Amino acid sequence: MSRERAIGVNTSRAGDYTDDLTLFRSELELNPNNIIAYDRLTAWYAERGDIPIALELALEGRKAGRLYPQFRTPYKLGEEYTMILSLLAARMADGDRSRLDALFGALDDFASRRRPRRGRAAPPTRSEPPS
Repeated sequence: MSRERAIGVNTSRAGDYTDDLTLFRSELELNPNNIIAYDRLTAWYAERGDIPIALELALEGRKAGRLYPQFRTPYKLGEEYTMILSLLAARMADGDRSRLDALFGALDDFASRRRPRRGRAAPPTRSEPPS
């Protein structure tokens, strides 16, 4: 393919992506293990208040991230952990004191770099059904 034709194809495809949602959804269709696409889609849905979808994407992105250990720096793992805890907190009922105590305990453990204690919230391996 000539250089001019390749540029024309790339330029014509740019119009297909009208926003982050269409861009990163398309990217996940092409590469279902793209951790950047999961991060961006998680943030996109969370910012719009669609917490169940954001949580599901965060958990799927966590699984996909295991394929790329070089990108799972302590900072990235911390970002991932706090995002999942934040999404879980957003789904909790206001009066659910025991779960909120466990969540704040997990955040305290995380902030002080301790391993989560038994009975404290830890990132789930799969999402909970919507309440």
